[in-house]
Amino acid sequence: RLLGASPTGLDCLNAAHVRWVTGNVTLAVELYSRSMEMLGRDSFMDEFAKDRPLLVSKGISESDIPLMLDSI
Repeated sequence: RLLGASPTGLDCLNAAHVRWVTGNVTLAVELYSRSMEMLGRDSFMDEFAKDRPLLVSKGISESDIPLMLDSI
């Protein structure tokens, strides 16, 4: 539902988080890339950083986060 008719950059970011946590890395990379295009690199990185603790609490390894960011 996050990606309804007119998703925002934050919608794409949140949808990417969900995909990553549930194991769909390929779709997560696509959605993160889309989010970065919509938000701009600096805003994307700021928003991603805010969500980092949540990602870790949901099982994403701290060491995987830089790898994901390199992928996008």
